[in-house]
Amino acid sequence: MSEAPLIVRGGLQVFPLRRREEFESSDAFFDYIEEVNRYNNGLPPRKRARAPAASSAKGEYRQVGVKLDPDDYERLAAAAKEHGVSATTLARILVVAAVRGD
Repeated sequence: MSEAPLIVRGGLQVFPLRRREEFESSDAFFDYIEEVNRYNNGLPPRKRARAPAASSAKGEYRQVGVKLDPDDYERLAAAAKEHGVSATTLARILVVAAVRGD
């Protein structure tokens, strides 16, 4: 008998359900179950709480503007959506990681 196919929607594994043992905590497991239930009932994903704004040691920031061609922007936007962040946030994460050599 063959195994049931794995069904993933927007980065969320909806079938078969993941087991409790696959999560680091009960809270993470219950968050997963809640998201699957929202998906199954046609509801949008839960809004994630915004992280507080980071502050530098000096309390000052510098801003950088980046121009992307439409294809690159669409790839960035799709990746950001998969990770549940805005395209701007993902661009900042990628730039900082590259500058720091991560």
